[in-house]
Amino acid sequence: MIHSWVDIALALLVGLTAHPCDRDNSSVERKYQVFVSSTFEDLRDERERLQWEILKAGYIPVGMESFAASNDRGWATIQRTIDLSDYYVLVIAGRYGSIDPDFDMSWTEREYEYAYQQGIPSLVFIRSDDDIPLARGERDGSKRERLEAFKTKVKSRHHCSGWGKVESLQAAVLRALSDGIASSAASPRPGWARGVAPATVRSGLIYYHVHLRAEGERSACERGACRLTYFGSGLFDSPDQDQRYVDRVRGANKIEVPNFRPEAQVINPAEHARTGTYLEYQVAGDKPLHICGEIRTTVQLSDAKGGLALHIPYPTRHVTFVVDLTACEIVPSVPVWAWAVSHAKNGVAIRSSLGAMHRSSSERVWFATATDVSADSNIEVSWGD
Repeated sequence: MIHSWVDIALALLVGLTAHPCDRDNSSVERKYQVFVSSTFEDLRDERERLQWEILKAGYIPVGMESFAASNDRGWATIQRTIDLSDYYVLVIAGRYGSIDPDFDMSWTEREYEYAYQQGIPSLVFIRSDDDIPLARGERDGSKRERLEAFKTKVKSRHHCSGWGKVESLQAAVLRALSDGIASSAASPRPGWARGVAPATVRSGLIYYHVHLRAEGERSACERGACRLTYFGSGLFDSPDQDQRYVDRVRGANKIEVPNFRPEAQVINPAEHARTGTYLEYQVAGDKPLHICGEIRTTVQLSDAKGGLALHIPYPTRHVTFVVDLTACEIVPSVPVWAWAVSHAKNGVAIRSSLGAMHRSSSERVWFATATDVSADSNIEVSWGD
């Protein structure tokens, strides 16, 4: 079973350091982590044999398709595993796969898009139609169309290798991995290394300051039309890669395309146009990267209860989150509290109180501060239930 390959990969990491994006280990032998992505049921045997060959060749194979397709199918775990991988292998055959209803795309395509957005080198292998058994083809006409569109997209972005039998897939993947490592010798992927302690910090924010301004009459806020504007400023430094800051915003209502300096690029335009409530964007620039910008949305608030959150995408030394209700008729009738929310390795949320927020003399502005915040965390501000 594929679960066993995840266990084997984790066992290989015993005695290895954390993913060394941030140190000079040019003289240390690396083991490269390879994330294998594909549909599951139709390629069960091919995946198992491929991952065994990858393991024998000295790499660390991992894959998440066997996780139950319920809730978010462990998406936070999948993201972290892709983030820690050096190469992403995509195997496409005759099925489009099960669809994530929240994103209206297959789990395989969602994994691919995430790896592509993170800049993980992607190696793509598409099975010849003549070699796909009839029983393993896509019977659903809509899914067949989506499979073809998926293949067209990856072909436009990458050099794709064909395969027929599992032996040809194994050989093609190992050859591509070898070629990829050789071609990046001057600037190798981070890899994992035994017994080398991290020397410097990873990519992260030196500071992150966000002023959240709420506007609206009480009746509008209570029905979900309280206008929110996040005014943000941060200093991002990345010693191990290009200066490229990537973040995401999720809300119950429409999120406006961000206005940033340097200019922000929306990296999920189709999805954002469809749902309006989930936005992923990136800002690139010189080192270090100074970011200024704003994002707008709406939310439901009342005197008795309310909640607002700030996403922290990277390790951050200093965070200041200001909640400003001076232009809003809502006045919290109960204490306002702040929480730092991070995620354990098993994906479980860990909430730690930052205590009652500091407030201005007008009792309409609150301040929350935190230091050494971990990546992919939230600062949450709430009152009531």
